[in-house]
Amino acid sequence: MEEADGVGEETLFDESLKKFMSRLDDGSEDRNKVLSNIGSLQEALEITDEQTHEYYTFARNLCKDKQFEKAQEVFVTLASLNPNVAEYWMGIGYCCKEQDLHEDAVLHYTIAKAVNSESPFPYYNLAESYLILNEYGKGEDSIDTCISLCTGKTEYSDLLERAKVLKQKFN
Repeated sequence: MEEADGVGEETLFDESLKKFMSRLDDGSEDRNKVLSNIGSLQEALEITDEQTHEYYTFARNLCKDKQFEKAQEVFVTLASLNPNVAEYWMGIGYCCKEQDLHEDAVLHYTIAKAVNSESPFPYYNLAESYLILNEYGKGEDSIDTCISLCTGKTEYSDLLERAKVLKQKFN
């Protein structure tokens, strides 16, 4: 698969890291002040949301091409840059699931739900993985939460129907 414009193996980190390191090393800014004001690695490296979105799209395309190991690497990079984006954790979980690494998938879906507990998607994906792992109690709890979060919200009507079908597998 060809890489997206500006999306390459090392380009996201290389330029931004060099720029950040020069800020620390050139003496023009107080090193301690720079380091204490860092909210996320993405902010520290001055990587824009547009850049991370390009990488996210690139990773999703790798998934569509069934290149799950490579996609997982990109999602891990994104989660390292900003761990407060649930979609990155979901991407890692999905890649794990597709590689039959269901325990790892559970871990990453659990992080996704911790980051965004109002989204029904991590709960649905957790339920799928718990079903495969024969952890029916946890799976049923997850699918019930998914159904609860979807109920009454038209944007989740398709997921709600899928969740109801999955729920039957726990009975």
